[in-house]
Amino acid sequence: MASGITSPVGTAAATPPTSNAATISRAAGGAMGKDQFLQLLVAQMKNQDPMNPQDGSQMAAQLAQFSSVEQLTQINETLTSQGSGQSSLAQLMAENGALSTVGKHVMVSAGAVDTTSGAPGAISADLPAGAASAKLRVFDANGKEVAAQDLGAVSGGRRAFDVSSRVKGLPGGVYKYVVEATGTSGEVVNAPTYVSGTVTGVRYTTQGPVLTVGGAALPYMSVTEVTG
Repeated sequence: MASGITSPVGTAAATPPTSNAATISRAAGGAMGKDQFLQLLVAQMKNQDPMNPQDGSQMAAQLAQFSSVEQLTQINETLTSQGSGQSSLAQLMAENGALSTVGKHVMVSAGAVDTTSGAPGAISADLPAGAASAKLRVFDANGKEVAAQDLGAVSGGRRAFDVSSRVKGLPGGVYKYVVEATGTSGEVVNAPTYVSGTVTGVRYTTQGPVLTVGGAALPYMSVTEVTG
């Protein structure tokens, strides 16, 4: 008698669990996230054959995989949170540091000088040993040379040059000051250049604090030296 009885449960189990699995989409970038993994695991359990359930060892392996995915996700979220916190802390420290320079004498790299409200009257350069002559070249924000000045005979060490006459007629904008030092053998070296002066103000921008030095606006992160 028992042999003639069919099991509706068994018949349903024979149906491949393709419909549920097919609805599970992958996360961005093609990688399966923890939610998709859990959906797939539940779908597999719902559609398994009750007469031949999922092997216990396979189930344990899948649960271990899910646990690993969860842990990696939590680690990633923690690192992201720490990175945001460190960025905010660095920004706060930069803002406080910039404020503390007001009234002090600073030396700032002349790689990006905003002359909208005023241009520096002098440029300092660290000339290499053996330098015999030097030339100032000024470039605008597009890298185009807009001014040049022969600085004459020089020697090695930090030297200051009056450039007020050469840059006075330039319209306000962001400029880069380059001093080319020529040695006795004819070799040419770009010497590091600086703008120096007393900080009279600080302006906060999305790119970070900006110092006002002699009317010129200079990024605080380009400060190389602060003296009382």
